[in-house]
Amino acid sequence: MTAVGPASALGWTPDLCAPARFLGASCDRCVTACPRGALTRVSGGIAAGAGDCDGCGLCVPACPTGALEVSALPRASLVAKLTAAASGRAAVIRCERAAASRSAVGVPCVGLLDETTLVEPLLRREATGVTLRTGDCTGCPRGAALARALPRILRAAGGILTSTGRLAELIRVEVGADPEAGQVDVGRRGLFRALLGGLSGAAESPHPGRVPSRRERLLELLRSSSPDLGPATLDALPATQPEIGVGCWGCTVCEHTCPTRAIRRTETPLDVVIEIDPDLCVACGACAEACGPQAIAYQTLPAVRRPIEAGMREAARLTLRACSQCAEAFAGLDGDAACPGCRRRVAVTSSGG
Repeated sequence: MTAVGPASALGWTPDLCAPARFLGASCDRCVTACPRGALTRVSGGIAAGAGDCDGCGLCVPACPTGALEVSALPRASLVAKLTAAASGRAAVIRCERAAASRSAVGVPCVGLLDETTLVEPLLRREATGVTLRTGDCTGCPRGAALARALPRILRAAGGILTSTGRLAELIRVEVGADPEAGQVDVGRRGLFRALLGGLSGAAESPHPGRVPSRRERLLELLRSSSPDLGPATLDALPATQPEIGVGCWGCTVCEHTCPTRAIRRTETPLDVVIEIDPDLCVACGACAEACGPQAIAYQTLPAVRRPIEAGMREAARLTLRACSQCAEAFAGLDGDAACPGCRRRVAVTSSGG
């Protein structure tokens, strides 16, 4: 990981960042998640102004690929601390405003935990539950941002647990300094009114040798901790996946742009095959934005539970052939007689351009 900015408390993996892989990517989820406005989009990725980032970590789960970490508390270290603190009991995580506890793992803000980190000690059966303990968020400058972020994280974590036959209620939130006060179940709507005391603006946001994406870690965790999972379902996966359509000319842009390795291009003497692994796709949109002929569109999947199926699936097969107009070799879908260059020339001529 590299540092984000000269004095930032964040570590950043450019290889997992969509804007770092494609300059035209519109993703700015980490920027909008930051309660201090410390992060900005720059050419080639993101940056933090000197002294602006305080390491709260709210940007960490906002990144769909897992490109960010709090430098002082990397994910592997956090999971190890949770496991050690739980010792077969419930793991307790407290923010810096909550009452001190010898058995609790301290973090700047509970909003830095992503769904995979929350469920890992439970799926590995190293903890009987996970409790997020907050202080009084009403006067905290991170409070409103936390109330926007935490519902999504808890919903995703609850979906993961439910899909593996465990109870979503294994994760709970305790609000306030008193550990016995303000206990709130994951699914209860009043949680964030309790967190913010009715503060306006607390609505959900609509929004070998390499670092694996957060989705890769989750899938590996599910398969290793639940060997009987088989085609079990996972509610937390996005309900969209990219589709390759008319216009694709078999280039490598989408494969190189995808930060989660959900797209793979292979070439034989006869054809070019584009494959997609829907389980690795986090619907960041970078591939569609980078596609020159705009041949990629996101398909909305039915709002039903769907199976986890390891491996790539063929999305498009383009046959290598000679262009009917210029005789140059190109890869095209069935029905494409002319190469992309000749098709563009015909289109421009037809439009009078």
